[in-house]
Amino acid sequence: MTNRKDPIEQGGWSAYVVLNTGADLGSPAVHPNLRGDGRSGLYGWCESPALEALRTEWLATSDPASQLALAKRMQGQAFQDLPYLPLGQVAQLTVYRAGLSGVLKGVPVFWNLRRG
Repeated sequence: MTNRKDPIEQGGWSAYVVLNTGADLGSPAVHPNLRGDGRSGLYGWCESPALEALRTEWLATSDPASQLALAKRMQGQAFQDLPYLPLGQVAQLTVYRAGLSGVLKGVPVFWNLRRG
């Protein structure tokens, strides 16, 4: 994919479409759109030192209560900086054959499955 950072008049981008799975968005550690690392980051080039500092702080703590408080602050910062704008949602239907056990609820993953 070409990273077109030029002005729109010169063929640059102003928007693009991306699909993420639930596993991609489940944590500030791996959420690809909830970043503020500028031109070195994901397409869109959101630059937010505050958002990056909160993410770094979130990664440095292992206390669940502190992580929750930091995640709430990150959400507030994201509403100010708008690193991405979700325009829709897709619900993927998943069907498993009757002979499988160990199917986990939630995001479809293939670990924990057994025959019979």
